[in-house]
Amino acid sequence: MPRSAQYSILIAVALTAACLLCFGRLAIHPTDILVGPQSGGANDLTGYFQPLRVYQLEMWRRYGELPEWDVNLQMGRPTAGNPQASLYYPPNWIYFLTGTERLASWMMVLHHLFAGWGMYLLCRRLKFARPAALLGGVTYVAAPYLVAQTAEGHYPQICVAAWIPWAMLCFERLRLGKRYSMPLMAAVLALAFFCGHVQEVYYLVVVLSAFWIVDLIRQPQDALPRKSLAIHWIGAGALMAGLVAIELGPIWTTSQQTTRQQGERTADVVGGANFENLMQLINPYALGGPVEMLQRKGLYWETLLYVGVVPLLLAVVGVALGWKRYGVLRYGILFLTALLFALGSSTPFYWLLHNFFPGMSTFREPARIMFVASAAVAVVAAGGAHCLLELLQRKLPKAGAIACVGVLCAVVAIELTAHAWNITRTIASDGLRTESELTERFADSAGKYRVWIDQDLLSDEEAWQHNVAKVRGYDPFTLVRHGAMLQAAIAGERKLQGTEASGFVTDPDLGYRANVMSLIGVRYIAIRQEEGSDPNNIPANWKLLQRGQIPPRVRLRGSSGEDIPYALYENPDALPRAFVVGQTISAERGQQVIEQLQNLDPQHQVILDQDPLPPGDRAVFTPATIVEYSPSRVIIETETEAPGILVLGDTFAAGWKANVNGKPAPILPANIGLRGIPLAAGKHRVELSFTPPMWKASAIMSLLAIAMCIYAAVKTQMNLLNPRSDPPAEE
Repeated sequence: MPRSAQYSILIAVALTAACLLCFGRLAIHPTDILVGPQSGGANDLTGYFQPLRVYQLEMWRRYGELPEWDVNLQMGRPTAGNPQASLYYPPNWIYFLTGTERLASWMMVLHHLFAGWGMYLLCRRLKFARPAALLGGVTYVAAPYLVAQTAEGHYPQICVAAWIPWAMLCFERLRLGKRYSMPLMAAVLALAFFCGHVQEVYYLVVVLSAFWIVDLIRQPQDALPRKSLAIHWIGAGALMAGLVAIELGPIWTTSQQTTRQQGERTADVVGGANFENLMQLINPYALGGPVEMLQRKGLYWETLLYVGVVPLLLAVVGVALGWKRYGVLRYGILFLTALLFALGSSTPFYWLLHNFFPGMSTFREPARIMFVASAAVAVVAAGGAHCLLELLQRKLPKAGAIACVGVLCAVVAIELTAHAWNITRTIASDGLRTESELTERFADSAGKYRVWIDQDLLSDEEAWQHNVAKVRGYDPFTLVRHGAMLQAAIAGERKLQGTEASGFVTDPDLGYRANVMSLIGVRYIAIRQEEGSDPNNIPANWKLLQRGQIPPRVRLRGSSGEDIPYALYENPDALPRAFVVGQTISAERGQQVIEQLQNLDPQHQVILDQDPLPPGDRAVFTPATIVEYSPSRVIIETETEAPGILVLGDTFAAGWKANVNGKPAPILPANIGLRGIPLAAGKHRVELSFTPPMWKASAIMSLLAIAMCIYAAVKTQMNLLNPRSDPPAEE
C-alpha cells in the first residue's frame, strides 16, 4: 500500500476517534437521540427536524410522492418552498432508503466528521504538515459552537457547517485555476444551500467573495490573472444559482406569503453576542451553561464565542510566527472580523453592514458567523502547529517533533471533548413519546376535523405519525394568512406570540372565538389543566369530555419526567372541512377584515375580495363530501340548487389549482385564509392539485445548470478551464 494511502487511513482513523470521543454519550448509546440538557431535552431536533423526517416518510409510504404540501399542520402549509425541509439535499435521501427517521443524530455526527476531513484537506492545500493539518481537523470536528448547535438540534446549520471547509478548499483550487474547479465550486455551494439554512451560506459566499476581491487587488504570483480569476468566480456563482434554482424559485415565492420577509428586523433586535460574551473565549461557562443561560432568557448555543483555549493560543502562535505564510494572516483576519461581527448591534461594524450591505438585514442572530469563525480559527491553529513543528524539527528528531504536535492534538481533543460532554445529553429510545390516549382518540382524523392542542400534549411528530390535523404546529416560516386566521380565533385584543402560534405555550387566560374555531373545523380543544381548575376561556357550549394525564413529550436518559394533566373539550358546532354557502361579504382592508371574520356567521356567509356569483338566488349551507385528501390532491363532490361558494377549510396559498367538472376554475381567498371556489347550480366534482410555485421553470434552469457543469468538467482544455502552466503576465 502506498505510504500516502497509509497516511490517509491513519488520519481518517484519528478524526473518527476524535469525533466518537466528542459525541461519546451517543456512541455509548447508539440508538439514543442526541440533545442538550436545556429544556429537559426538548430542542429543534425533537420538536421539528426529526418530526419533519417522520412527515416525509409517512407521505412517501401513504401516497408514494414527494411531500410538497403538509396537510396535517397549520391548516395546510407548503414544504416545497420551506428551505429547512431540505428536500433536495442528497444525504437526506437516506431516510427514504432506510425507512427510518431515527438516523438524525448520527447524521449530524457524520457531518461533524465530514467537516473535520474537509478541514484537514484544506490545511494540506495550504501546505501545512500532516500533523498540523490533523490538529486543524480535530479542532473543527469538535468546535464548541458547532457542538452547541448540535445539542440544540440545529440539523441544517450543522449540515451547512460541514461544507464550509470544503467550499474554502474549492476556492483555493479555483484561485489557482485547477481542473474542474469552477463546477466543483458551484456544486459545493449548491449542496450547502440545499442543506436548508441560507444564513450560513450567505455568510460563506460573502467571505469567499472578499477573498476573491483581495486576490483581484493584490494579484498574487500563484493565482490566476485578474481576468481569468474574475471569470472563474462569476462563472461558479452563475452555475451555483442555476443548480439551486429548483429550490430557490419556490422558496422565493413562498417567502412572499410568510411572516419572514427581508427588512422585518432591525439591527437592535436581531440577537447576537455582546462584549460580556468575550469572557467565554477563556471560559465557556463564564455566563453559565445552556440551562443557566436559558433561565436568564439567553441562548448559550447562539452566543457562544468559545473556540477552545489551546486552539486560540495556537492561533496566536500561528499569526506571530507564520503571518507571512499564505492563509495564516488571511484566516486570522477573518476570525477577528467574524468575532467583531458576532457581537451584533454592540458594535457599529455590524450596524453598518446590517443597514447598508445587501441582504444582511434578512437574517437574525449574527453570532451564527461563528460557524465561519470556527473554521478560520481551526486553519490558523493548524498554522500555529505547523510553525511549532518547524521549530521543534530544528532541535529534535523528526519523530520527536511529530510526537510533540501529536500531544498538542490530543490536548485539543481532550479540551473540546470535555466541553462537548458537558453540554450534550441523550434521550433513550423510550424517552420520546410517540403515542398516548390522545393519539388513539384522534388517529386518522385529518380530512375530517382539526384539533387545537399544545405541543406537549400532541407533538407534530405524533400528528404526522397518526394522521391528525392540528391548527397549530411548529414552523419558522408561518404563512401570513394562517397567522391572520389564528389571530381572528383569539378573543380580545392581544396578539399571539410565536411560541403560542406554534403550540409550545398556551396562555391560560387565552379566550377563543367560537364562530372562527367552528369555521376552521376545530372539533376538539385539549389544554393543560389540573383537576379541579375552572377555566373561564372555553366557550360556554363546548362540552368537557374527559380529563387525564399523559407522559411527557421527551425525557432525558436517567430522568423520569412528570406526567402532564389535561382536559379535553368538544365543539358541537364545528363545521365540516368542505361546505357551500351563498351569501358573500366584501372584504375590508387591514385589521378590519379580522374584525369582520370575528363577527362572521360562517354557516351562512363568506368573506371575499369580490363577489364572483351572478345575481339571483344563492345556495344555502350545504356540506360537501371529500372523496380524496392527500398532500397534493383534494377531490370534493357536492350538489347545490343555486350558485354558491365552495369553502375548503385549508389554507389559501400559491401553487394550488382547481378544476370543476374537468374545467379550470379560480381559487379565491375566502374568509381571509381559506380556499373558495365559485360553483354554479348543479352537481359538481371539484379537483384541487398542488405544484410548488415556479417549480417547472426552476427545474428546467437547474437541469441546464447541471448540463453546463458536466460540459465544463468535460471540456477542461477550453481556455477558461485549462489550468495555467505559464507564469502570469507582468502588468
